Amino acid sequence: MKKILQYIVAVALMLTTTACEWGGGDYKAERTLGLRLWQIASHDLERVNEIFDFVAQYNHMLNIEDETQRENYRDTYFSNAIITEYGNIHSLTYVTSYNTKYCVDVEMYNDRWHITRSGGKGYDLTVTLLASGRYMARFDKIYNSESTGEGEFIVEATTTTMSDTPIISYTGTLTMVDPEENPRKPLTITTKITEEITYSSPNSFTSGMLTITAYDAVYDSTDVAKVTILKNNSNRVVIECFDDVYGYDL
Repeated sequence: MKKILQYIVAVALMLTTTACEWGGGDYKAERTLGLRLWQIASHDLERVNEIFDFVAQYNHMLNIEDETQRENYRDTYFSNAIITEYGNIHSLTYVTSYNTKYCVDVEMYNDRWHITRSGGKGYDLTVTLLASGRYMARFDKIYNSESTGEGEFIVEATTTTMSDTPIISYTGTLTMVDPEENPRKPLTITTKITEEITYSSPNSFTSGMLTITAYDAVYDSTDVAKVTILKNNSNRVVIECFDDVYGYDL
């Protein structure tokens, strides 16, 4: 896997200052590869987390009955958005620090939302309500950095009496394709969440288990890493790759 392997030396050097190695011994290439697969997958999942936060927060705002409380919540989470409503479509317009604009359109129906975002971090998402307060989230397209992909998740979002910030957990599969090295034979990263992921902020995971499969079409090679995010230990993971199990404090 050319694209991933070229990171091995750089990541190994980085680990000497940013990671805590459990079990002693020298770093092996497979350990570094497993860590690199987790770094790629977690970067994509952080983008998913941001979107799920947006969905949960916007839904929560719409359901606040008290007008003053609703406006306060809007000022807290959506102060940088211009929100307009056209029938069942809510359009949120944002101005970036580069003085460019992007829009998030939320098309609402009784049992589902269809959400699209323009720009380089765009996505096309359908949220369908399920029983027990859960919903299915289907990304027909999602962009993140140079990669594009699709995914489907079962999501649960709850709000406690202690905080207005929803607590989110989810399972599902995300497949991202990176054509940067070879557009005709890209690198494909598939992340399957086998035990629900939870997080305290988009880039701070608190629990979950997942299997990351990387297919490099150039070399027709497949590599797999299994990752366990230790509960209540943010950004602490155990990675199994090439039958080797190793832990990292990131």
